[in-house]
Amino acid sequence: MGMLHRHDGRPVRYERNDAYFQWRRIDRIRENYSEQEIVEALSETIDEIEDYREQFDADDPDDVSLVKASRDMATEDAWEALSEWKTLERSAALLDAARRDHPAAGGTPGHIDA
Repeated sequence: MGMLHRHDGRPVRYERNDAYFQWRRIDRIRENYSEQEIVEALSETIDEIEDYREQFDADDPDDVSLVKASRDMATEDAWEALSEWKTLERSAALLDAARRDHPAAGGTPGHIDA
């Protein structure tokens, strides 16, 4: 099914095919949501990402030092915020991929769990 890559040898090793799972998530977004819903969710996600960029004065969560961020807030709060930011970045990439090749079909309303 393409979910794993087989590496021959002794013992035989298997590696998860992350591209398959990413494709599957994008495909599910396309199946379950209209293009308008995807665009709205993407817009909201981008707004949240911008808030984190302003809060941490950085373009990417990997550019932020947890040590420096902990000067302004509790370490756990900084770590949680940076983790959420990374999750939003991944969600935005999935939603954008779904938007680019979205079929002309309807969808169901609701929250998109990208």
